Amino acid sequence: MKRIICWVLALTTFISISACSNLSNADQRVLSGAGIGAAAGTVGALIVQGNPIIGLVGGTAIGAATGYMVDKQSSKSSK
Repeated sequence: MKRIICWVLALTTFISISACSNLSNADQRVLSGAGIGAAAGTVGALIVQGNPIIGLVGGTAIGAATGYMVDKQSSKSSK
């Protein structure tokens, strides 16, 4: 039952983040990174039989930070 709840939570998070369409490129990259990180963190935690909530939170934070850094790098290279 816990696995089903975690999958539903991860899917809901990803869908709700991807539904934002009127955002700047920077916002889209950060939110996309957060969604991908959330899904990867949850799946990773389930694979190693860890706590999926910790995987979700950690993955979201790392994904958002990565999306932010990718945006900053992209804006530097375009100038």
